[in-house]
Amino acid sequence: HLDATTVLSRSIVELGIYPAVDPLESTSRILDPRIVGEEHYAVARGVQEILQKYKELQD
Repeated sequence: HLDATTVLSRSIVELGIYPAVDPLESTSRILDPRIVGEEHYAVARGVQEILQKYKELQD
């Protein structure tokens, strides 16, 4: 069983960003408020929402 999936992105490499991890496509089963706590979970989800909005505005 995998606890996390890390997705690497060619487009991120082309920007010269290393490691080229795509935070919107990568997942973790451990990112659960019962495991990491409510505050950590809320912050992580908030960051994901901001990154998603940024990606939408770029397209």
